[in-house]
Amino acid sequence: MATQTVKLASHPGQIGTTLQLWSIDTLLLVQSVPAVETVWMSGLYTASFTDAPAANYRVLHYGSDGDLLWTSCVVLELVTATFQAHDGAFISSVGFDRSVKSIAFGTVGAASSTTSVVSSVCTPAGAVADQFKNKLIQFAADTTTAALRGQMALISASSNAAAPTFTVSALTTAPVSGDTFVIT
Repeated sequence: MATQTVKLASHPGQIGTTLQLWSIDTLLLVQSVPAVETVWMSGLYTASFTDAPAANYRVLHYGSDGDLLWTSCVVLELVTATFQAHDGAFISSVGFDRSVKSIAFGTVGAASSTTSVVSSVCTPAGAVADQFKNKLIQFAADTTTAALRGQMALISASSNAAAPTFTVSALTTAPVSGDTFVIT
């Protein structure tokens, strides 16, 4: 059995958080485990994954309320080891602020389908075509459509609009007006 411990800088003082390991290749959730803030460094969380296949992953850190706190990438190998997941701004309030500001938030408008998500609000607003291309859209844990909660899809195109329409890999269910999402 191989155990991979991932360390991640995130918002300090969070209790009851979860670290999720998502495959970048398949966009599937691989594992979800509790994350604990270290006693020796505020804002540094650790989580241990067991027998995760060697691959590239997106790591998502969720608060106890289901809100996304942080996201990063990590490469895991088939060994027992500890990995740092960071974006070059490790344990820095400026880096944390920059990372949070790089996450887009939105609400679904009318007429979406399983491959097209029409937004009614997007922050930051869209400014050019394909601004969000190759990013991931993930529906909130408390979104209106229960079947979409936590579901993630790759954005292959986005329209040139303040509230863009996103072309995405197939979702299991079409979003409805009022569903909420983040883009990372």
